[in-house]
Amino acid sequence: MIKCVLFDLGGVLVDFSDEEYFAYLSKVSKKSPKEVSGLLEYWWKRIDLGLIRIRFFEEKIEKLLKIPKSKVQWIEFYEKRVRLNKGMIALERALKKKYTVAFLSNVDFSRYDIAVGLLDLKHFDYRFTSCYMRLRKPDPQIYKVVANRMRLKPSEIVFIDNRLDNVLGARSVGMRALWFKGERATLIKQLKRLGLTW
Repeated sequence: MIKCVLFDLGGVLVDFSDEEYFAYLSKVSKKSPKEVSGLLEYWWKRIDLGLIRIRFFEEKIEKLLKIPKSKVQWIEFYEKRVRLNKGMIALERALKKKYTVAFLSNVDFSRYDIAVGLLDLKHFDYRFTSCYMRLRKPDPQIYKVVANRMRLKPSEIVFIDNRLDNVLGARSVGMRALWFKGERATLIKQLKRLGLTW
C-alpha cells in the first residue's frame, strides 16, 4: 500500500534542468554541452553534496571552460530561469490530502535557497536534499535513508523524477518509481494504475 509520494524538484516540481545551464555554458565557452558536462561532472557532484563552496565551484567553471568570471552565472542563470511547475504543484497539493508528500533533490545550498523561495514548504511533510544529506541520487543509500527517516518501507513510497538513472536507483531499493517526461496527464494515469486516489 502506497503511503508517500516523493517528488524530485528540478524538472518535476520546478521547471529547470541542468541541461539548460550546460547549453548556456556551451554557448559562452564554444564547447559542446556534452564536453561541458564532462568537464564539470566531478565538481558538480561535490557542490551538490555540500563539500565545496560556491566561490570555489565558480572558479572551477571559469578555469575549466576558460570563460570570464562574469559569464559563469551559476546563481544568476538559475534565478532567472527557475519557475514553479504549477500543474505539478496542484497535483502535489491534491495528493497531500491522502498521502505523505515529500521531495528529494540533488541540489547545492545556493540553488536550494532560491527554490525554497518559490515553494511553500508547509505543504511538504519532509524535505530531503543532497547538500544536507551528503548523499546524491542515484546512490541507493540516499533512498534507503529517506525511507528510514519517514519510517516507511521503500515499497510504500512512489518516487517521481525526470531522470531515468534516478528512477532506476529508487527501484533498486524497492521504491515504486515513475519517470516523469513532462506530461502530467501521463503521470496521473501511472499513479492511478498504482492504486492512488485523490
